[in-house]
Amino acid sequence: MHNLHGKTIVEDNQAVDRPCKVQKVHLVSSTSESVLHFTTHAEDKLHLPSDVSSALDLHTDNPKPVKIQNLKCEVQELFTTSQKTNTGFNYATVRWSSYLRSCNIAFGDELSLEFHKSTQLLKLTKVVHFVTKIKSS
Repeated sequence: MHNLHGKTIVEDNQAVDRPCKVQKVHLVSSTSESVLHFTTHAEDKLHLPSDVSSALDLHTDNPKPVKIQNLKCEVQELFTTSQKTNTGFNYATVRWSSYLRSCNIAFGDELSLEFHKSTQLLKLTKVVHFVTKIKSS
């Protein structure tokens, strides 16, 4: 048993009790440079990586919709919002939690996403469900 990002890991990579509030986004560019792959955990907002927000040409005075495709290949549009930080602005989607509910995704699940620059489409490619295990005393 050890601690990882605020979660207690017990066995078989299962986390218990304390959900992590801040998740890091791991961004990997593909060889074609037209697709950006990243993973994050399901939270109340989807914080877009800076490469994705740059490709979408997002600005504080320019809230654009983002097209998101779920695992069933259904496309939905969600608007973006901006948050001021010390180094600039971060962009997130609006009504993300209702989108997660409609896709039967729980908070804490790990999401793999792809952003296709040519079509300006964000694709949900994989969902790894968060499994909690209660420690027995």
